[in-house]
Amino acid sequence: MKKGIYLLGLGVLLLLCMDLQAKVRLPHFFSSNMVLQRDMPIRVWGKADKNEVISVALNGSVQTAKTGKDGIWRVELPAMKAGGPYDMQIESAEETIGLTNILIGDCCLHFAGYPSVECSEKYAIEGAVRSGALRMDCL
Repeated sequence: MKKGIYLLGLGVLLLLCMDLQAKVRLPHFFSSNMVLQRDMPIRVWGKADKNEVISVALNGSVQTAKTGKDGIWRVELPAMKAGGPYDMQIESAEETIGLTNILIGDCCLHFAGYPSVECSEKYAIEGAVRSGALRMDCL
């Protein structure tokens, strides 16, 4: 009898853990208080359950995607002019993630220890991204 109750409790615990893993997940750099590059398409991605429909809304623009077998989803919002602060909503059937205080502007990479590298180098990076030589999700 005790063994049956133990197994039942273990089964319930496993089901609860599986439910916790069903959440929509974002890479850590998608967060409140972020700055997104102006005048370029805004790509947002993450993970969720397979065949889950995900909706992303920012500054009046909404895009939807359906996860594949691997659970990965991706959307591309249109390029936006500098502005903000905005709120971003990422929604699935069961959950909504809200990111706040998002600005659209210029994003520069600063290379510590290299004083000759200036902010204008971002144009070389943007060109590499556009040509496919560099992927934004690698940065």
